[in-house]
Amino acid sequence: MVSVDTPESSTTPACHPPPRPPSTAAADACKTAYNALPKKLRDYLIGRLAPDAAERHIAAGHGASATFEALQELRLTRPNGLKSSPGLIAPICLPHAGRHKPQ
Repeated sequence: MVSVDTPESSTTPACHPPPRPPSTAAADACKTAYNALPKKLRDYLIGRLAPDAAERHIAAGHGASATFEALQELRLTRPNGLKSSPGLIAPICLPHAGRHKPQ
């Protein structure tokens, strides 16, 4: 069985609606948490940020999609050339799931 996540493959966010910009309080909390990290770790994290990080992330999404399509082509094509449909297992999401009221 293969689990598949949807990669970001465009400038449109994968989630809808797009996330709201963080509030000033949230930004301040992030700054406080970041400043609490050891300097060596902060330097490492800053070094990992690259000007082309977004482009690389999107390119990786396109690459993952192409690889997955190739895998489907390989695994779902029968010897006679017909294609099988992929199976889809979706969890049942109920509005009350995990929030049962005590009786």
